[in-house]
Amino acid sequence: MIIFKNRRTFLTGLFSVVISLSACKKAAWDDHNNVINQDLTRNLLDAINADPSLSTFNQYLRSTGYSDTLALSKSFTVWAPDNKALESLDKSIVDNPAELKKFVAYHIAYQAYFTSDAASSVSVKTLEGKAISFSEAAFEEAKITSANRYVKNGVLHVIDQASAPKLSAWAFIQQNPKLEQLEGYINSLYYKGLDLSNAVFLYFDPTTFQAVYQEGTTREVTLNKYFERVANLSSEDSLATYIVLTNEALAEERDKLKPYFQVPATFPATYTDSMATWSAVKDLVIPGVRTEAELANTVTAYSGVRIKVNAADIVEKKMLSNGVAYVVKKLDYQMLDNKIPAITIQGELVDSLRTPSTPVRKIKKDAANTVFTDYSVESITSSPNPLYFFRYRPVLNSVKYKVFVRSIHDLKDKAPISMRLDFSLTRNSPTTDLSKHTTTGYFSVPYFNTIPNPYAEKEVGIFDATQYGSWYVYLASAATGVTSTTATGLSLDYVKLVPIN
Repeated sequence: MIIFKNRRTFLTGLFSVVISLSACKKAAWDDHNNVINQDLTRNLLDAINADPSLSTFNQYLRSTGYSDTLALSKSFTVWAPDNKALESLDKSIVDNPAELKKFVAYHIAYQAYFTSDAASSVSVKTLEGKAISFSEAAFEEAKITSANRYVKNGVLHVIDQASAPKLSAWAFIQQNPKLEQLEGYINSLYYKGLDLSNAVFLYFDPTTFQAVYQEGTTREVTLNKYFERVANLSSEDSLATYIVLTNEALAEERDKLKPYFQVPATFPATYTDSMATWSAVKDLVIPGVRTEAELANTVTAYSGVRIKVNAADIVEKKMLSNGVAYVVKKLDYQMLDNKIPAITIQGELVDSLRTPSTPVRKIKKDAANTVFTDYSVESITSSPNPLYFFRYRPVLNSVKYKVFVRSIHDLKDKAPISMRLDFSLTRNSPTTDLSKHTTTGYFSVPYFNTIPNPYAEKEVGIFDATQYGSWYVYLASAATGVTSTTATGLSLDYVKLVPIN
């Protein structure tokens, strides 16, 4: 039981709540601003019947069966093109019952949307299944000439243009002959996979290390790597800007990127082409609907890569059901440390290691109060063969990298320690005999010394990655004769590889 000791306080609080609730109701009602011809005795179909300027749309509603829909008690919004707007409607829509039904459904949405709900443009899903852009003054490219007619089952707006359902980005690519190379490449990325949405996991197979699921809880489906990893070009769930390369531009971009995806001669001849093509197309979807001016001023794709499109290089602009597409003949971007990214190897994310004791993971703050994780092992008193090491497995492009290290150690003796970085295409552990590097496939960055708590990263050399793919990167302990006889160790915050010309 709640006992109010002060009746006056209780009544004052109750009065405040009542006033607040009244204010909320008023604010909600005020949202229906500029409501005209408000008539809660008639439904949407009645309102359209009563407007002579909507007689053609009314006829289409009846022929497609949507007149029955608008007579229901559910809440709808209708953006009705007036008679003049429908004079220019394509005959291929008017004379085709299926297309006419899609057209009508494209102008109806569930729920009531007033212009006050769209102070800035919002995306609304229509009964046709596609999303439209609705703002205070417009439905897609059409102007709203009469807004917010409020009736008992929704809202009616009148517009001055007929808007046919738009293509999705994927449908646009499929129907454009200038884009057949891009279409073919994306089609090549389809594969058979499993739908795991209802899967019941049982165990991991000890031989294959693959997950095993309860029979009947998964099903085989067709998936696409581009739709999964970049963007689903068919999805109507959000709006995006799609930069689409013509056949010639795709070939030009692929050839520009091929030097950064060089592989051994033992690989299939098409491997470099395939990886360069993937790199060309994976960074071309930008969140939101962007203008030509925004594209010319550099935009950031979902992938994080910054790109620029000059107005003179835009071949075609197409408004879509899920955004906007710009067909372009040329791209502009910074290649290194952008398209070809810098690689940061975090010390604690080891692939493998060889140490005399268990390494310690420490969360610290540097001089700027930035939190970082240090990974270290201390008191290494000997230099075995092979050396002690932390091993990492990054994927590198075929390019030269400037190598930086940040090692902020606080090992017991606080003395400087000496380590080196080795890059290898094989699993051979670092050896104490430096002369063997040329025969074992190692490319060694020279030894570098650390001092207690040097917060700045240290440039330690240049590494030329001769081929694209997974490399073994070793942080190796000091070899005999390189440092003093005092105990040494391994300590790493990160290694950063910055691509250079």
